[in-house]
Amino acid sequence: MSMKKTSFTTQKPLLETYVVPDPEQLPFDNDQIKCPKCKKLQEAKILHGRAEYYKVHQCTNCGYIIREGEWRSTR
Repeated sequence: MSMKKTSFTTQKPLLETYVVPDPEQLPFDNDQIKCPKCKKLQEAKILHGRAEYYKVHQCTNCGYIIREGEWRSTR
């Protein structure tokens, strides 16, 4: 009776670690924008990510979410 040789290889699991930055700890610039819905002028933060800037702000008057496509700087 002959036994077949079998070989087993174990591979390390392919785990990638992603670090999601806390928005409160990202560097930022202040900008003055106008809400497209209620027209109120207000200060907003432009967050600096690794490769891009994040321009999202909630209006302090009406609660409208101002996204990058609607971002109009008044400075």
